[in-house]
Amino acid sequence: MMKVAWDVSHSEFAVKDHYYYSKLVEYAAKEGLNIEEIDDLRVIDEYDVLVINYPEEKFSDNEARIVEAFVKRGGILIVLAYYENKDNSARASTSLSKNFGVKFNEDKITSESSGDNEYIIITSKVKKFNRDVERVLIPCPCSVNGGNYFVFEEKKEIPIFSYIRCGKGIAVFGGSCAFWDNHSIDRESNKNFSMNLLKGLV
Repeated sequence: MMKVAWDVSHSEFAVKDHYYYSKLVEYAAKEGLNIEEIDDLRVIDEYDVLVINYPEEKFSDNEARIVEAFVKRGGILIVLAYYENKDNSARASTSLSKNFGVKFNEDKITSESSGDNEYIIITSKVKKFNRDVERVLIPCPCSVNGGNYFVFEEKKEIPIFSYIRCGKGIAVFGGSCAFWDNHSIDRESNKNFSMNLLKGLV
């Protein structure tokens, strides 16, 4: 079973929050992924995957080096922010992602093709991590700069997700943390997309 560390040391959303993430934990367990909360990044070598989900506090240079070393040794890193730098999420995420050459922008992506809610992005332009994925629904994303872009807004093709290979590992950077919460994970192909990310199935 793969071990997933879900960081809560930078005021991230807690995966133990039943209202938001009970389905993600359940689906992951069925796929052989055990998600555990951690409050100290110094323990991440005990895990295969590290999730940073909507951090509100910046990472120190030392913490960024710890995470970079984790990826280089073969770990999977997933860093997720939100639109308009809500709760400092874009800047906090960038304090970690900059070591990988990626920046989270403090913007918002909207779509006229998503029906009544322009903040809900539905796109078929998922170029990687797309095993059994047709379309994904991504609420309230910001754009990202840097890395290999692999999820785009449907019409304007603004990049929402990117990834890089670093040493033996993979780092993923996404402009929304809400695509795998309880309100979204059963929509479109979000469940499969979420599992692909956690497993590193590029």
